[in-house]
Amino acid sequence: MRRLSWLLIPLLLTSCACRKTDAQKAQAERDQLEERIKTSLTLLPYRLVKIGVRAKDDPRRPPAVDALQLMLAETQALPPKPATTAEVLHEAATYARLLKALYDARETMKDRDEDEFPPLAQVLLHAPLPPPFDMQLEHLGLSAFWFIVDSADQGKKIPGGTEYVFYELARATPQPGWPKEARWFAQLLRGGAFCAAKYHYAAEEELTAYVTAMETTTASDFTGWTSANATPAQTMHGLRAAGYFVRAWNRMGLEREEGSTEDLEKGLTELQALGVENELTQWGWALVHARRGRFDPSAAELDKLAQSPHLDEKTRTELTAAAAAMRSQEHAIPLMLEARATFILAQALLSRAGGVEHLLTLVVGEEHAKKIALPLTWLERTRRGLAGASPSSVWEKGKQGLELLKK
Repeated sequence: MRRLSWLLIPLLLTSCACRKTDAQKAQAERDQLEERIKTSLTLLPYRLVKIGVRAKDDPRRPPAVDALQLMLAETQALPPKPATTAEVLHEAATYARLLKALYDARETMKDRDEDEFPPLAQVLLHAPLPPPFDMQLEHLGLSAFWFIVDSADQGKKIPGGTEYVFYELARATPQPGWPKEARWFAQLLRGGAFCAAKYHYAAEEELTAYVTAMETTTASDFTGWTSANATPAQTMHGLRAAGYFVRAWNRMGLEREEGSTEDLEKGLTELQALGVENELTQWGWALVHARRGRFDPSAAELDKLAQSPHLDEKTRTELTAAAAAMRSQEHAIPLMLEARATFILAQALLSRAGGVEHLLTLVVGEEHAKKIALPLTWLERTRRGLAGASPSSVWEKGKQGLELLKK
């Protein structure tokens, strides 16, 4: 027996040595993501489109940009919503030819960096942009845009969204001239993006750093944010709540239920200080009450959530049924409903805010929002068009589309 115990010691030591810490797991996730971005085929068309737009009036542009610009102009001239068969076929053929042009250009453009050229916003708005705006802030803004778009694509029917988010984030390196609010936002966005892509250990690092920073702030740190819509104290409570909620979401992915419940309660307390009650608070309290074994209050919150005009009918029916089941059987919120929480809340809160275009208006003003919304819409439409024109089928699709148009 003693001999057996001595033999077990090396095995125990080996198993302990192989057990990775959270920090090691986070680094492994970051390394995996970096390799994913380096080898992503879906990023190639996106990068080439951006270089094509940013370099179009620059004398240093690669020769292939001029040919590419002609194809990009054709996509911008397409009708917003093709209605006839001919228009649908014409759109398919146009994107097929755009993809061919991109792949023809890849050899002369693949070694060029897009940040050699003016910022995308400067090219699209035809004017230099005031400080502290810089290329890195533009990358941060684009990563936020793609994060919203990718979150709305619940079925992940269109490839590339996650790669777009992290490609832009990797370039959004904080600069000395950035306001501290932009640094905080970058950290929160990185944490949310890591979480959405299921890199939960990397997300935990980013979000804990953000939450720690927010916990040490006071209202005086937000005097630059004062506006007609929010006081510095209200901004502070809102940003703290955001950190707690996103970290709670991430800790659910790590299966750390107690930690996620504590964060939810802290986030809800911050929103209570603001007098906020909406879909987010109703869902949050429903979840907290259920995890604490308070099923009647939890069901009551689900009933309130089911009355929201910002949710679709199917979701409202699902919530009402879950509330009734909780009252009759006294069990927790169904796991499938918990899994859809992010989509439910994003759908409701984005609708309540008036959509992406309205959010842009609040951030940059109506005049700039109109100018920015159109290119962003075009970029998203181009992504969808290119996703349907894969490299393996581009030649055949383009040929078929053009033949049908001729007929």
